[in-house]
Amino acid sequence: MGWLSVALLAVPLLGALGLVVFPAALRPVLRVYGLVGSGVTLALAVLMLVAF
Repeated sequence: MGWLSVALLAVPLLGALGLVVFPAALRPVLRVYGLVGSGVTLALAVLMLVAF
């Protein structure tokens, strides 16, 4: 379960890092990725809380 938690935290962090590192042309794509990743992370976190 520990690795799953790390993976869930890494998704939005990588999205945020991408916004800083990558060129401006890619930022809209990365912003969408970050929003989707954050939504999926939130949904999985709620699911884990409900399941356990």
